[in-house]
Amino acid sequence: MEHVKQLRRKILTIRTAHPQSYQSHASRQIASSLTRVLAFIRAERIAFYFSTKGEVDPSLIVEKAVSMHKACYFPILHPLKHNKLWFGRYRQGDPLIRNRYGIFEPDLEAVEKIDPLSLDLVITPLVAFDSKGNRLGMGGGFYDRTFAFKKNHYRTKPFLLGLAYDFQEVDNLQANSWDIPLNAVITESRYLPFYKSQTIDP
Repeated sequence: MEHVKQLRRKILTIRTAHPQSYQSHASRQIASSLTRVLAFIRAERIAFYFSTKGEVDPSLIVEKAVSMHKACYFPILHPLKHNKLWFGRYRQGDPLIRNRYGIFEPDLEAVEKIDPLSLDLVITPLVAFDSKGNRLGMGGGFYDRTFAFKKNHYRTKPFLLGLAYDFQEVDNLQANSWDIPLNAVITESRYLPFYKSQTIDP
């Protein structure tokens, strides 16, 4: 456990130390590549996140999704179930509030909510990942609990796609029994699918 905490602290320190210019450039590169991924092209309902603390910024991807008339959703902390998420539809100009972590989310009382099973694609933040699709998050287990139904059905919707910088890849993450692996990760230099059926459109 301490090893995981140390790794998280190390990666977060590196991430926040990178200048804004690097983060912006990498986010643009990732957005350009991601919009050619079949999972994105085919998706009608996509979940995003509001970036914080140096995370890859998906705002350009959101803009592209809106221009393609895709429905965009963002996570909302579940008010009743421990460390689980709801997803609320967001349109530009809709009210946003800050949750207990200081992260923006749609106003639970003002938006259309969707069952996570009905999403086609979920763009996820992460702290680290490995070549098997294991994901290290912030430690709350929100995504693992919310998408637990995928545990024994890897190909079941939604497609979970992590956004990361190259330096966030590590050799090996110890997976726990409750961890839900990613279907793919995209960084500023490459797209890494964790099974062969998802490719980038030529």
